[in-house]
Amino acid sequence: MSSESGRQQHLFDLRTLLGNVTAMLELSLSGVAPTEQRDALRSALEEAYRAGEILQKLVDDIKAAEGKSNSVESAEEKAPPKFERAKLKVLVVDDNPINQKLVNHVLSKRNYDVSAAKNGKEALEAVAAKEFDVILMDNSMPVMDGMTATRILRNREQVEGKLRVPIVALTAIDMSEAHALEWAKLIDGYIAKPFQPETLHQSILDSIVRARICDKA
Repeated sequence: MSSESGRQQHLFDLRTLLGNVTAMLELSLSGVAPTEQRDALRSALEEAYRAGEILQKLVDDIKAAEGKSNSVESAEEKAPPKFERAKLKVLVVDDNPINQKLVNHVLSKRNYDVSAAKNGKEALEAVAAKEFDVILMDNSMPVMDGMTATRILRNREQVEGKLRVPIVALTAIDMSEAHALEWAKLIDGYIAKPFQPETLHQSILDSIVRARICDKA
């Protein structure tokens, strides 16, 4: 029997018993013999007691139903929101195919969307065609090096009023050297080769924060 049909049955029984109680009380107050009045009153009290039991069952059923509803609502309120992190789009700029494959392997395991370019010129073309969340840029590459590509990209962003694309230098050069100081001012992070996977992941996240701070400055 469902909880709803059970409550309906309790209500029906309750109405019947209360009707009996009323009838017995009327009989006990009428002009019948004292013995009959006493028996009628006793029956009325018994029926009233049964009515009280049924009423308590009805109340318990209602409370149980409310408790289940509240527990479901409470569970829904306490449950953490479910969400999936959108794939961060990363452009890896490196002329070494082995390095590209290594970075792609590391980032793909963390659900990044990875694209590749073999030099600075290809990187600028890729950025013009697609928006990227982060660029991992090597420096020593044919056709156009990473420093030149970074400088051109930053100039484009200023002229076109675009948000700063985070650039992380992923290179073996010493960033403290004089020729790298200008590049260091234009990038948002630096990772020395060889790198640790966790360092790469954290540097990407940090670079996004730094780029947004530069946008607000």
